[in-house]
Order: sequence, then structure tokens, then C-alpha cells
Amino acid sequence: MTGTEVDQERFDAVWAGIDAMAEWTGREEVCIDEIELVEELTDTETELLINGRSGYKGIELRAEIDASAMERVTRHELCHTLDRELGWPSREADGALDAFASTIGDIFYPEQNDKLGEAFAEICQEGPAIAAVHAAVSAGCEDGWLTDGASFVHNQLFAQPLASPTDSFTLQFTQDELGLSEPTWRTPMGEDFLFVTSPYDSERERMTLELALYDVQLGRVTDTLSTPSFSLLEPFEYELWSAPFTPLQTDNGVLLLARDQRVSWRVSAVDGELALQEERWPDLGRVDDGSERDGQLLYSSFNSEHHAWIHADGVTRALRFTSPSGAPGRLEGFRVSKGGALLTWYTEEGDYIEEVDQGGERLWAHAVPFAETEASYAQEGLHGEVLVTLFARLYREWMGVTLSLDPETGRWRLPVGADCAVANSRWYLSEQALLSFRTNTSTDPRTVSLRTGSY
Repeated sequence: MTGTEVDQERFDAVWAGIDAMAEWTGREEVCIDEIELVEELTDTETELLINGRSGYKGIELRAEIDASAMERVTRHELCHTLDRELGWPSREADGALDAFASTIGDIFYPEQNDKLGEAFAEICQEGPAIAAVHAAVSAGCEDGWLTDGASFVHNQLFAQPLASPTDSFTLQFTQDELGLSEPTWRTPMGEDFLFVTSPYDSERERMTLELALYDVQLGRVTDTLSTPSFSLLEPFEYELWSAPFTPLQTDNGVLLLARDQRVSWRVSAVDGELALQEERWPDLGRVDDGSERDGQLLYSSFNSEHHAWIHADGVTRALRFTSPSGAPGRLEGFRVSKGGALLTWYTEEGDYIEEVDQGGERLWAHAVPFAETEASYAQEGLHGEVLVTLFARLYREWMGVTLSLDPETGRWRLPVGADCAVANSRWYLSEQALLSFRTNTSTDPRTVSLRTGSY
């Protein structure tokens, strides 16, 4: 590696890019003479500033690139080099790269072969794990527009075989069939799924909860039920994303816990029929997430100096956590587990998933090892694994994907659920499978799509 003097962090990032490509491809070398870092680098046609360029003799990188981007730019240019060395497979892809190439602008890539080469390199630079993730995500989309490109590049370059996307199926029904005007919550109940909406009479300042139990296997609603109308402590300005109740999982159903705890409802189901029991709770403050196990309620509140509370036998105890790395961060997700709770962290050093026991002591912690992702939340799987939902920037789009993490080994497994739309990327775990719902507001009546991901 030659060229202008650079700091050690950028120098190390270039070598990290070289090492990553060697590991991913299983190749010991690539036919270039050198990688040169230069002070200024411009496109020969447009004279605009660029980050990297590859040629027959070597690669040029702009030395002023931020160190955090230097590794990716190095991988990108090595991908162009491999494309050239292998005889331009990007140009012989039989249409597999066309969809991706169509998203690339004309300024730097005026010719179709230029666009195909750039599509090849952009997929290649992210490595085999992201290629497999994207293939699975695209397979779950209605058009699957990037599946072929991700699979093509993976099979051309990477040593590890591409895993097959998980099986899934889609059910579709209208809100009229659901029997609810505007589902506000959705939450698993055993093998079924509970939808809840909360019509609010602003003049009388009273609310009613309407419930529908959806049987995933039968593909239909088996029962609906409504609560008596009730008043809230304060007038409520209705917004779909700001409901006054929080659905909490219990040992045998769901607890719809009111934000002001004036009135709450315990919901259960037997043989497809719903049952309701009204309850009164002491003031627990704001409850954002949690669950009740063996009479003990463990819950979170993100708008507080404390992160969680334990309520049992009429006594409430506060818990506060620190990020696994010790770096400043924000607790983003909280989900009760058999051992205690699963926490999702955003920190300056990256995202982390950890589990704490009922007393708040750390049981294990693992970093999320994927670039350009945002961990949303984690939940327990059915077989000891942890299912982690990520917002991932896959090539040129943000998508939602759920992956499986083995807490003992820290190993990640390829997607168990995926969705094209970030807004609809939250997957819920029932006793049988992962479930994701999407409401299509462009149809009349609105349709609700249910997708499952098996694992």
C-alpha cells in the first residue's frame, strides 16, 4: 500500500477491507499491484470528487475518506477488481442485476455495463451475510426485486453456500372481516392473535375496547368482544400510535393495562372464545412494555431515569441498567424473558442485545455485528434462541428483518422473517411461528396482510 501519509486508523481500515474480502471469497490474492491513497481523486469524465477507483494496475482511494467508511470503500473497489478479473460476470448475469442497475444514476455510470458493474460491486461489498439477508428479505416482498441480484453475486464470489429463505405464507383479510374499525394493537395469545381497537367518544370522554381473536391456522376471526364503556382520568386525544393501554403478556393471556391504571382488562381465550375480567391496579406510572409471570409484573418505562420496575405483592422496585460496553447509549427495546428481560441498546460503539435476570443483573450480552443496522427489539424464540428485529440498510433501501441469535455462542442465523417495509417490520412470536401484519390504507375497505416466518 502506497501513497500519501494517513493516520493508523485509516491504514488499518484498508487492511480490514482486504482481510474481509479474503475471508469471504476464500481467495488468497487478487491481481492488482497496489492500493494507493491519494490526496484528491476525481472522476475523469465529470471531474467530480469520488472516493475510490480501480484499474488494471491497482486501486486508488481518497485519503480523506472518513475512517469509518474506508473499509467499505476498499471492499467496493476490490469487488470491481474481481469483476474484471473474472471476465465481467456483471455483464453476463442474464438479467439478474438489471433491477438493481436501474436504480443507479447516469452521472457517473452513463452506460448499461457501467451500471451493471456498479450493481455487482455494491452487492459484493456488503459480504455474504448481507447478501443472504437481502435475498431472504426480497423473497418476502411482493416483487422480490433484488433476490436474483443478491443470489447471483453471492454464487459468483463467496465461498459459503447461500442459505435458502425460510418458508412463509401470506393471509389477507379486510378490516370488515376482522370486525374492527381501526386495529390499534395486535399481540399473540397462545397460537392465536388478538386485535384490539379503542373507539373514543370525545364528547362524553368515554372509551370502549373492541377485541377480535384471529385464528392463524383457520385464517379467520373466531370471536369478538367489547368492554363496557369507561372514563379516563384525563381527556384523551386519540392517535393510532398513542393508545392509552399497553398489552402485556401473562401466563394465560393478555393484560390490557391502562396508562393511568384506573381500569384494566385481563383477556383470556378458551377454544376460540374470548373472556374478559376487569381489574384495578395501583399507580405504576407509564408502562411501555413488560409481562406478568407467576404474579410478578416486570415492566419498562423509557421516559424515566429508571429503565424498569418490578411489581409484586403490592410492592414496586425500580431497576436501572447500563450499556454492555459502558459507552453512552439509549435503551431502545425491553422484552420480558423467562430469565428476566431482553434489552436492546443503541450506543456510540454500536448496538447490543443483552439479557438481565429478574433482579437486573446481566446474564449475557452480544454486539450486533452488522453495519448500517438499527436493532429494534429482541424476543425469546421457542427453542432457546433470541429473535432480533433489525432495521437494515440493505444496498440502497432500509428494510425490516428478524434474525436468530444463539445467546450461548453469540452466533447469528439467517433471517427467520423479513419485510419490505420498515414501518411493518415488527414481527410477533406466537406459540407456532413469527407473525407480521401490514395494513394497506389504499384499499377500501382496508386490507390487513398477515405473513408468517418459520424457523
